[in-house]
Amino acid sequence: MAYAREDRTGFTVTFRSLVLQAAKGPARKPAPMPRLRAAASVRGLPHGPLRARVTEAFTARPPNETERKVIAALLRHPGATSPVLSRQCGWLQPIWQTHFGLMCQRRAAWLWPAEAAGTPDARFLTGVLADYRPNLRTFSFKPEVAAALKALPVDWRI
Repeated sequence: MAYAREDRTGFTVTFRSLVLQAAKGPARKPAPMPRLRAAASVRGLPHGPLRARVTEAFTARPPNETERKVIAALLRHPGATSPVLSRQCGWLQPIWQTHFGLMCQRRAAWLWPAEAAGTPDARFLTGVLADYRPNLRTFSFKPEVAAALKALPVDWRI
């Protein structure tokens, strides 16, 4: 990739980023994400019911503080919008939905059904746990997900 800038005399100077890359070493490609079907079957829940997959996901990878806030906000305020849920978490910007999607991505190998092909993105993963009503822009946990989360030995107070 070439970059151009104007020097003191008004001439355009062009240089390549290859010099910078050589100094840093060879560029590394990120490791490809493993197919979720293989990961889920290794975890032992290839076709398990949703409640069992949620329990396994949050037992194997307990929620961190931010994830506890995200879950607690939706458990306490089902049918709320992302800005409302964000305020419940103590955030000024409507970022709740982003944190919820990241939480789902971190547990994709457990949550995504093994029979679904390909690697899902965050939009589809959030649909595994929660229902979204686009006309009202509201979220609520699916009943079996809410029951599984409430049964976990986690303090959902924020």
